[in-house]
Amino acid sequence: MARRAQLGWLVVALVAASPARADDQNSLTIRAPRPAADGQTRTKVELESRRLEAEHLGDVLRSVPGALALDFGGVLATTTISLRGGTADEAAVLLDGVPLGSPAGGGLDLSLVPAALLSQVLVERGADARLGAAAMSGAIELTPAKSSRALLTAGSLGTFGASASLARDFVTDAAWWRATIALDARRSAGDFVYHRDPTPETAGDDPLVTMRRANNDATIRSVLVRVERRAPEGKLSGFAFGTWTDRGLPGPIFSPTPTARQDEKTLVADLDWRTKTLELPLFARTGFLDATGGDAVTLSGEQTYLDVGTKPAYARPLGPLLLRLSGLAGGERFDGTYHGHHTRWRGGLGVEIARERGRLTGSLAGRVEMWGNAVGLLPRLGASVAIERGLYLYANVGGGFRPPSFGELYYSAGPILPNPDLLPERSWTADLGARYQRPGTRLDLEANGALFAGLFQDQIIYEMFSGSLVKPFNLGQARTVGVEGEARASLGEGPLKGLGASTALTLLTATNLVPGPNSYGNDLPYRPRARVDGRLTYARGRVRASAGVDWTAQAFTNTANTRSVAPFLDVRASLGVRVVADAWLSVEVRNALDVTDRACLEGYPLPGRVVLAHLGWIPEER
Repeated sequence: MARRAQLGWLVVALVAASPARADDQNSLTIRAPRPAADGQTRTKVELESRRLEAEHLGDVLRSVPGALALDFGGVLATTTISLRGGTADEAAVLLDGVPLGSPAGGGLDLSLVPAALLSQVLVERGADARLGAAAMSGAIELTPAKSSRALLTAGSLGTFGASASLARDFVTDAAWWRATIALDARRSAGDFVYHRDPTPETAGDDPLVTMRRANNDATIRSVLVRVERRAPEGKLSGFAFGTWTDRGLPGPIFSPTPTARQDEKTLVADLDWRTKTLELPLFARTGFLDATGGDAVTLSGEQTYLDVGTKPAYARPLGPLLLRLSGLAGGERFDGTYHGHHTRWRGGLGVEIARERGRLTGSLAGRVEMWGNAVGLLPRLGASVAIERGLYLYANVGGGFRPPSFGELYYSAGPILPNPDLLPERSWTADLGARYQRPGTRLDLEANGALFAGLFQDQIIYEMFSGSLVKPFNLGQARTVGVEGEARASLGEGPLKGLGASTALTLLTATNLVPGPNSYGNDLPYRPRARVDGRLTYARGRVRASAGVDWTAQAFTNTANTRSVAPFLDVRASLGVRVVADAWLSVEVRNALDVTDRACLEGYPLPGRVVLAHLGWIPEER
């Protein structure tokens, strides 16, 4: 796909790229339980304090332990996610249970999903057989907006934006209805001045060179329409989510592409019927991408895809247990100017036995899926035990599976060659954690900590093939070990009423197990060993304020661990004042220290200080 082309020089430089719904009365017995009762590690992202900030999904996920957002540089730049050291392809992003992104792979561009269109973000880490092959390292589950609000934005880097959602409830003699429409349009000129070391391979403090990032503009438009009908016989819901993006492809700073452009249109639609024991969903996603002005790296041409599928589920009680059965059926097709036409069918069956009540709860699940000629078995066992009121211990172990994407199998993009003989990736992951919850009107407190480990087999790694060309091979084996911790507290009474604080910590060792003197035992590229995020919020009366600090450790950028991106500190803050009723004025500052020589990815600098002003109509979330 074109996004692989955008990463072309990055892959060549690395020599080897990185291997490694809200519940309701009619769905409680179908969906897996949301708390840690099933032993899975999850984080529910707090969104209300961010309503006066112009964030996309990648910005929101920075405060989640175990999650690393890789930013290509800019307010609306392409952003991908890594969960616990996995690749973007190994993390499923689901909107109302429907996968987003393209069958060509490369991971979802998180900048395409504005936070203003969401009411809930739930991040699950570790393989989960119940979610299928897409969730090898975890999943990000999104719930669409359910209330009315609006936000206008203007600020640095020629950034302008407008988002609005309107929700209405209707009651008839036979049913209850909710209709929601949400619109979002954002643009950023994107060009900025940055500084770089002209000789990063040479020891010493050379004077930094001032340069300008060009062809970095982006325009993103999106629309979401959702209708829900609830009646005694069941719930019927459907949505359509479309995006239209036009952006420049600046390329890496050591090989810029000043004329490369990308025009992308996507549409995801879903129709879902649920009763207390049955769920019948049907979804489709399609997209068109046109890349122009490219060179050997950013290959020009058109690409289209179509994906349709269903994942029915049935549940029934078995005494104190609950039996869930699920299926999978669908197919995907991809057509490209230089890549031909390719189709792949998929199918699967899953079973789960769960105990959701009592001091000891848990889930035993197994699933088999077939994607074309690739077949995977996904087992899972998880449990939670209540130690005392509010304190729980939980654990899980599970197997993951990911078939190669169409991009890895068939599509060449500049220096990247395909490999139709690739095998599926497979993994084992495990968690051991504790969660503490103490809700209260005066002090609301929640803390969670987990030890995790993962072993990845047949990992798809890009290696030099001939000259400057690279090609994916199943040479990759990797091991991840780490610690996650997070805590949140808020005051509901007293002189500091409205004050909240949160912190998240990730310690990760992602080890390359590929034999060789320049690979075995080294860190995987772009896997920093530590990340710390802290955030203070205040919401009382006519004032809303927030301040956050995000520190990311050094990360190596190649398998030999001879090059790296430096550690950096990102300081953000916002202040909002209610003008009248639900109308707010606010100012947001990103990279407040104005650091101009930082980057998440080698060759893709991040901008200096960014200041954005907002005018919002923000009623309380229902």
